[in-house]
Amino acid sequence: MAEHGVLKALDFCHLNVKDLAQETAAQFKGAYEFGRVSHKVRNPNNSPKDWMEDYLNKFKDKKQGMNDTAPFFHTLNNGKQVYLEPLWVAPMCLQCHGENISKNVSNEILKRYPQDKARGFKPGDFRGFIWVKEK
Repeated sequence: MAEHGVLKALDFCHLNVKDLAQETAAQFKGAYEFGRVSHKVRNPNNSPKDWMEDYLNKFKDKKQGMNDTAPFFHTLNNGKQVYLEPLWVAPMCLQCHGENISKNVSNEILKRYPQDKARGFKPGDFRGFIWVKEK
């Protein structure tokens, strides 16, 4: 981002995040699935599964550093484990997820994600979870 700006970073995230998750999964010999989820979804492919809703609701008003915000495990009905780690908004994230996104960045986001809801965050806000699930 420092070298090429927010728009290039947006291109990178849009084009590469799925591939990076698949490459990471391959390093673990396909034993795990990886993903992101949020209560304010930008990419509809990251919409929460039913069992995630309670966790998102529990965390959505929390701030980084508060009690009861540590990563945790959830056990699915089939006995498989899912690791969930909270994502917190850093100042750099505000360029794409904050309250005052520049017009050109906002327009580019909306081209890719017309139903974008991942805005309006402040530093330290809960952004969602990174999750790792046993296959």
